[in-house]
Amino acid sequence: MNAKLIEIHMEVVFLVQTLSKDFNQQNFEGISRNWVFEACSLVYPISPVISRESATGFKDWYEYLNYKARRIKEHVNDLLILEDILDPK
Repeated sequence: MNAKLIEIHMEVVFLVQTLSKDFNQQNFEGISRNWVFEACSLVYPISPVISRESATGFKDWYEYLNYKARRIKEHVNDLLILEDILDPK
């Protein structure tokens, strides 16, 4: 179960790192809603996205965010299935 939680955490870390090159994993606790709004305001939605996750990159932010949402949902679904196995109540 901890491995799945770490996978979800890493998906969010990669997303934040892609959103702002100034981010490093050590100051993750310092991220606020305002920080996210400011970082998003600097993004041009139809610009290509270069991320550590893909050697080829993404054609725009819509494609990247859809990819991230799909990955996070898969991890959450796996975690929920694992929770049902461990505690069927």
